[in-house]
Amino acid sequence: KQWYQRRVAITAGGTEDSEEITITGEEVTEEDLIEAVETSVTFAVGGEIVLEVTKIPDATITEIWWECNGERVVHKEGNAKIKDTATMSRLTLDPATQTDVGSCIAFARGVGTEDSEEITITGEEVTEEDLIEAVETSVTFAVGGEIVLEVTKIPDATITEIWWECNGERVVHKEGNAKIKDTATMSRLTLKPATAADVGSCTCFATGEGTEDSAEITITEEEEEELTVTPEKTAVNCKERKKGCKLSFTITNAAGDNAGVSAKNVKVCKVADGEFTKCSKVKAKKGKYRLKLKKKKIKIADSGEYVCVVTEDGKDPVVSVPVTLTVTAKN
Repeated sequence: KQWYQRRVAITAGGTEDSEEITITGEEVTEEDLIEAVETSVTFAVGGEIVLEVTKIPDATITEIWWECNGERVVHKEGNAKIKDTATMSRLTLDPATQTDVGSCIAFARGVGTEDSEEITITGEEVTEEDLIEAVETSVTFAVGGEIVLEVTKIPDATITEIWWECNGERVVHKEGNAKIKDTATMSRLTLKPATAADVGSCTCFATGEGTEDSAEITITEEEEEELTVTPEKTAVNCKERKKGCKLSFTITNAAGDNAGVSAKNVKVCKVADGEFTKCSKVKAKKGKYRLKLKKKKIKIADSGEYVCVVTEDGKDPVVSVPVTLTVTAKN
């Protein structure tokens, strides 16, 4: 029963008056308006849950709605669909998930009457069974590259649903950097371009008829290869406008081998006031990266310190020790 009070005040010519009106709701009585077809149902994850109530013949129903686990259900939100006819109301949850376990209640209201029917929902007994198998259980990646995770489906296994979760979040096809491809024989998750946020693990889940399986794949970022940039000489003397004056460097990995860095990622720069200026492209030949100071262009003003800078996508720049170039006047 609900009631409200309204107060109306009128003022005029220095006087006032008020009247209070009390409002009460009509008494609502319990009456048979609906009846559950089943008062309890069981389901398999990935299948469907169908809950139905019939409307009592000749009963006047002005409103009917469903609530599941305390939340009002909205048609076509999430996995829910509701169908109402003159004789029944049906709630379908498809595909069913573990969060559907609990109960749903159909509520009905008439003219001064109300009724409700509760239906309990339990999951079917699920057993572990081999449904999928990871091609690799761990992968490494470079930032900006791609991560490919794949599971194969066990031949003759019945799989009703398959999905991926990464670091506890369900993966949606074409959301963010994720793409999922499912076939009759496999499921593949590709993350491209890969980012540092992808480090962790992804798990592929599969459900069958009363069965379930999962395959977890750990994801780690490749260790950044250590590069060392070494000048052939730390001091170079050249005559003004001398032909063939050059600065030469080698780039090696942690093992001391040629790192094979593309020349497009290498530049030689002059250092001025702690800043890199006048950066020039180099030519790579037999593991050496050279900046050739062209005839007629080299000047005494070109004297100074030069460094070789290696810049690759997603990595910190690697800089050589300085090379001191001294240009002397031509006799």
